[in-house]
Amino acid sequence: MVAEVGAGTKASDSRKNCQINLLLNYPQGFTYTVLNTQFRGFADIPAGYTGVQQATYYFSGRTYTMKEFSVASDGR
Repeated sequence: MVAEVGAGTKASDSRKNCQINLLLNYPQGFTYTVLNTQFRGFADIPAGYTGVQQATYYFSGRTYTMKEFSVASDGR
């Protein structure tokens, strides 16, 4: 997916979202977690602009398990 801004783009082009849903069946007493994630890509950010990559992890019905991760880059 590509997020972009600039001439000829719409406001909705500046954000992209991906959501993954899993149905887990496990025995009572077992627990699960997100152990690792990887992001791959590149950013071509002009000087004077800022780009942000953000990931939010949550488990349905459990608001206290949310984890947010952000990386910001100012154009150079």
